[in-house]
Amino acid sequence: MADCVLANVPDVFFAEVWQSYKNSFNKTYATGPEETRRFGIFLENYKQVVKNNLQGGSYRQGVNRLLDLTQQEIQRDYLTDFGKPSSSSEGKT
Repeated sequence: MADCVLANVPDVFFAEVWQSYKNSFNKTYATGPEETRRFGIFLENYKQVVKNNLQGGSYRQGVNRLLDLTQQEIQRDYLTDFGKPSSSSEGKT
């Protein structure tokens, strides 16, 4: 059902959502190709949020400043290995 709903959404809607996202989170990109790449990532992530919310699960997702990042970028830049000793403290007594 969610895929059917999203398939009928006009491209202009996603362009407006993208502009609103960039304005809300003060997003700027160094080059046109970089912005195009980020828009593609944003669009995939945004559609996943919409699909999740249309399924009516026990939680709802929302738009946040990370929506233009890949999962790998989020893991690399925002998630830590909590509980693991850092390499600088290994082997010290």
